[in-house]
Amino acid sequence: MFVNMSETDLELLARYSRQNAEDAFAEIVRRHLGLIYSAALRQVRSPQLAEEVAQSVFLKLARHARELASGAILTAWLYQVARREAVDVVRREASRHLREQIAMEMNAINATDDPWVHIEPFLDEAMHSLDETDRAAVLLRYFENKSLREVGATLGTSDDAAQKRVSRAVERLREFFSTRGIAVGASALALILSANAVHAAPVALVQTINTVALAQGTAASGATLTLIKGTLKLMAWTNTKTAVAIGAVVILITGTTAVIHHHHRERQDARGHFPRSIWTFAGYTNPESAFLTGVWALGNGDDNAWLASVSPDEHARMMDRAARGGGVIFNAQDRDNFRQITGYRIMEKQIVSADEVIMKIYAEGLNETQKFSIQRIGSEWKVNGPVQNPANRAARP
Repeated sequence: MFVNMSETDLELLARYSRQNAEDAFAEIVRRHLGLIYSAALRQVRSPQLAEEVAQSVFLKLARHARELASGAILTAWLYQVARREAVDVVRREASRHLREQIAMEMNAINATDDPWVHIEPFLDEAMHSLDETDRAAVLLRYFENKSLREVGATLGTSDDAAQKRVSRAVERLREFFSTRGIAVGASALALILSANAVHAAPVALVQTINTVALAQGTAASGATLTLIKGTLKLMAWTNTKTAVAIGAVVILITGTTAVIHHHHRERQDARGHFPRSIWTFAGYTNPESAFLTGVWALGNGDDNAWLASVSPDEHARMMDRAARGGGVIFNAQDRDNFRQITGYRIMEKQIVSADEVIMKIYAEGLNETQKFSIQRIGSEWKVNGPVQNPANRAARP
């Protein structure tokens, strides 16, 4: 069954709990994995441990799907479970070596002027200090980049009330950071959260977590669930940074016996392939993440988010195009072409200078190839538009 993209989190969760619908659970994972992985990574400071936390969070979701489907704000529930799981992991992993490593990181933080590195170590503690509704508002608005209308609809209030709640919550976060010697304005803090709070999780992790839904749906015994958790943990610790994508982990249960088959797909660079299923806000820390963030913005039809992902020169070109097109940045043909794209693949990457790379991108679905300039603007990378044909500068990926 194909997922109806208009289905809400709770509708997906209800369908999963009633029908054991793997596609519904996979869509929930796709929507929220980046947020959960990023929150875990900030706290445990280890990609492998962050994957372990994320797997545990979604295992708990699979177990409690039926009771949550009645009306929880899923984003907030997942975030809170991730915090608890991360705290448990940190306590378990505490050692002299870990304390020394954290001390070294704090020294590095004190030596930089980037506000995010000062905010990041305290962010989840600051979020925990908010009440549940304020925390949910911030998560929806700045971690998931929802519009105020969407925030209001989720919280059951008006756009104006959502705006006031979000503003009040950000001010409380600003005050929290101020007490720790981190001076940042409310507006700047909102921008920092939008740009940095959530990054793309490893591609292989999505497949691993969806295995949890498959296993959970079989009404596995306690012994089987123990085996599943052990297998997931082993997979998390044996993944390398350029992960081998694990295909299916098929769990065949007869009585109390579980037989697990692994099917390995070819190795691929997770940064070089962007299927539509993993499009997410990835920040601007490198050319690949900048491109993925731009793609995510276009996938959501969010013109403002797209403009935030491009260079000042490209932004000016877009504004000029809009002025000549009656205020429309992307016309109907642009959007129709974009809907046909099933993913992007980086075919070549040319380093022009320390502040510019040119990436040759293949658009799957359209079967077209184009080169794009990605430029470093200050500490961030931004899309600077296509370069193959100067006359097509206004074209879009």
